[in-house]
Amino acid sequence: MDIRELQLFLKLSETLHYTKTSHLMAISPSALSRTIQRIEDHVGQKLFFRDNRGVVLTPAGSRFREYALTVLENWQVLQDDLTEESRDIKGDLVVYSSVTGCYTILPELLEKCRQLFPGIHINLKTGSAADAVAVVLSGMADLSVAAEPDSLPENLVFLNVTSTPLQLIAPAMECHLTDRMNTGGMAWYEMPLILPEKGLARKRLDRFFRARHIQPDVYAEVDGNEAIIALVSLGFGLGIVPSLVRENSLIQEKIKVLPDVPDLDPYNVGICVNRRKSQTPVLQAFTSLIPKLDGETAYLAGTQEGS
Repeated sequence: MDIRELQLFLKLSETLHYTKTSHLMAISPSALSRTIQRIEDHVGQKLFFRDNRGVVLTPAGSRFREYALTVLENWQVLQDDLTEESRDIKGDLVVYSSVTGCYTILPELLEKCRQLFPGIHINLKTGSAADAVAVVLSGMADLSVAAEPDSLPENLVFLNVTSTPLQLIAPAMECHLTDRMNTGGMAWYEMPLILPEKGLARKRLDRFFRARHIQPDVYAEVDGNEAIIALVSLGFGLGIVPSLVRENSLIQEKIKVLPDVPDLDPYNVGICVNRRKSQTPVLQAFTSLIPKLDGETAYLAGTQEGS
């Protein structure tokens, strides 16, 4: 097996779709199938289950994926070491972020990276903020823009960039919801709520409700803070979102901020990094650009200070 074959396997394990993988990797579907078959013959195990509904990694495939990730990481380290003398840092960096992170946290970092390290190729993936830690844990991304979890997994490093409070929001327009709030003397948690279906905010809200023996009136559970803002703006319920998201929402004028909710700690937002990859020159170069809350620069252990 060579590096290219491992790259094809990893891409298929990510997309779980032969046609999509062949398109992304510039290879014909038949050639991709032959490559996977050749790898399976070498390993002596089926790596994928394939039926009419799609493709799924087998248990052997999951173990082989860890092996392939390690081999490619070591290959990247070797390439970086071979170019260290020339200080020409080159390599791929997979970055995951929510849409909000793409236009708040990342622009300055990506611009600095392009200027100072033109040999670093950024592969930017977007998705739900609730998945930001998981994608780094799984190896699907080298780093992500994330809220710091209450308990940081041992194999992750978190570099803090900023802090943002969680805010209780309501529709700005007059509607039955605001009428109930103004005339009924009801607490916010007695109103219909739009809650995140997963992630750090949901965990904190669930703890908040349990500690007070509250059974919330959940109107909807959604994936993403932008979806919460959208439903709140239409009058379906109240919601809780990070201030950073609300301030950058395209429809922020359609919502209003209510008084703070006690005992909901603010988010620390920053860069979450896979610890086992953290000493590669590419990651060290990128994280050397990350500003900290005090205006200095956050460095991974072992990173040399740069400009």
